[in-house]
Amino acid sequence: MERMEVRIPRVLSMLPESEKGTFSKAIASSAKLRVAVLERRLREARAMLRKFEDEYGKTYPDFERDFPDNADIQTHEDLVEWAFWDRVARDCSAAIEGYRLLTGH
Repeated sequence: MERMEVRIPRVLSMLPESEKGTFSKAIASSAKLRVAVLERRLREARAMLRKFEDEYGKTYPDFERDFPDNADIQTHEDLVEWAFWDRVARDCSAAIEGYRLLTGH
């Protein structure tokens, strides 16, 4: 397991126990809200990835690997946009996983 050091401002360590629980709940609530935003963005990214997969009949890694040297400008633009949505999907998925580990959901 990876070790993590957490630094909190001194004032937070001085909170009464009842307030520490409230603070933890606020962090968990914020994380849940952020997951909802990231899930919407992930759905958008996946829809765009499916659009390109349907158009080209392959996944992004296959498209990138097989990209022809003599591709036209539209194909180049599609490569750039497809790469963008691929990155968005991977980043959102990783962030959602991290927040869920943080909140235990």
